[in-house]
Amino acid sequence: MDEGEWVVRPSKRVVAAGEVSIRVYNRGMDDHDLTLVDATGATQQIFLAPGEQGSIRATLTAGVWKLYCSLFEGTPSSHEALGMVALVRAKKDTSGRIIGR
Repeated sequence: MDEGEWVVRPSKRVVAAGEVSIRVYNRGMDDHDLTLVDATGATQQIFLAPGEQGSIRATLTAGVWKLYCSLFEGTPSSHEALGMVALVRAKKDTSGRIIGR
């Protein structure tokens, strides 16, 4: 997954439900984070300086998941409001492999 000004671009839009590792690279010139709110409402996030990369490990149940940059959340200047949000669908698949785009 790539982030930049003002985009979150997943490499896959459909993944197998279950444990996943979401790798993200900040290709932008500003600090960003990647935030995922899981099925329990718990937030997982990673903060990334320009050029930095990292990952989040999460268990995704079948459904649609929102990934976004939470910087300046709740303001008109929030990175999410400026377009840094993407949806990823997790589909049930017993093999644990990526199952589509």
